[in-house]
Amino acid sequence: MYAVFKTGGKQYRVSPGDKLLVESLKAEAGDSIDFDNVLMVGGGDDVSIGTPWVSGAVVSAKVVSHGRGKKIEVIKFRRRKHYRRQMGHRQNYTELEITSVNGVTAPADSRKASQKSAADQKSAPKASPGGKTEKPAPAKNEAVAAAPKFLDAPDGSPDDLKKILGIGSVLEEQLNDIGVFHYSQIAQFSDEDVAAINSHLNFPGRIERDEWIPQAQELMQGGEGRVLKYLDGPEGDPDDLKQISGVGPVLEKKLNELGIFHFRQIAGFEQKDIDLVNDAMAFPGRIERDEWIAQAQNLADGGEPR
Repeated sequence: MYAVFKTGGKQYRVSPGDKLLVESLKAEAGDSIDFDNVLMVGGGDDVSIGTPWVSGAVVSAKVVSHGRGKKIEVIKFRRRKHYRRQMGHRQNYTELEITSVNGVTAPADSRKASQKSAADQKSAPKASPGGKTEKPAPAKNEAVAAAPKFLDAPDGSPDDLKKILGIGSVLEEQLNDIGVFHYSQIAQFSDEDVAAINSHLNFPGRIERDEWIPQAQELMQGGEGRVLKYLDGPEGDPDDLKQISGVGPVLEKKLNELGIFHFRQIAGFEQKDIDLVNDAMAFPGRIERDEWIAQAQNLADGGEPR
């Protein structure tokens, strides 16, 4: 027995025992839902087609769970208009299990057989073209190392980790999440600690490149903390940094406060500069995403802005 029903503007062909994702429904997990917008019901040679609905036909389902789908990125870009928008969207959904079609449920034997078959397919080793049997891959959560954990809570008042050049508000929050609250902890990082944190926070070499450990030691000794400053003032007339697509008046002002006034400065950025300026502006990934370096090099060479 099968049926075609409509919900959320879409049509679904289902049989008892099937699982599917539909639009987000206002129901709790475990609730039963009946759909009466049934377009077709079939079983063997007996097929009923509605005009548009099949009279009296009902598809019953149980709510398994609610969730959100994968992120869809939406990017809008207009050449030479200094306009670019990048947004993301994750669609809410409800997972259903079809329990019956017009009161007909899936036979218990067939349900058990299908569940056993699915389990066997997951656990059975695969045969390679050379005749060798491949072992099943380890589960995803087995391959991922556990997040490092240093302290459950700060020992007294936490230090302002943002005073370390290269740590912004986002990184400070991530460090607090793994139990790093004090300069003394960073100053005593071992090679294993550095490797674990670099891996967990997904920024290889950042701790060494930005010299977190020497900076933490300086702050422990009462130092003021390093300040990101490239130039005290423009060398000649400053360039109009707003010609770089992605830099508006607010970002231009922030860049000037950091001592960045010229296209050639941005064109010469190395990875350390990218990390530090991204953190100072609180826009992780902005420089790479909007291709500031390539744009600045083009403008420094006398090219037209995008």
